[in-house]
Amino acid sequence: MATVTVCGNALVITSAATMAELKTLEKLRPDALVLRGGENNKSVLFRVATGDPGDGEITALGAVFDGVTHDEQKKATITIPDFTPCGDVKQAVYDQYGGAIVLLNKLEESWGTVHGEIAAEKQGVMNAISCVQ
Repeated sequence: MATVTVCGNALVITSAATMAELKTLEKLRPDALVLRGGENNKSVLFRVATGDPGDGEITALGAVFDGVTHDEQKKATITIPDFTPCGDVKQAVYDQYGGAIVLLNKLEESWGTVHGEIAAEKQGVMNAISCVQ
């Protein structure tokens, strides 16, 4: 589940996934980064991507993660500078980003299973490889 931190005048959204995990999903399972809905799940409700530093953003349509946490976990982050809400900070975050964070969390719920499938597939391929000298 994504977390939100307000520090001074900056807002940081931290994914449950690492940047490396998101890049793996982009490469091997791009559909896992798309939340669909509507009739027969044809409509794209929300999309997650990775970007270069400075490209991060989150809107009602999607999120672009462009940074990582400065700890050993290296979770993917989005930093929104110049976040200066008036009044209740938590309410302001919810009002501006709550809907997008709910959709992001729905996507993140499925990623553990997808990463497990990718790891199992990789192990199967690695086991099938032999090297002859």
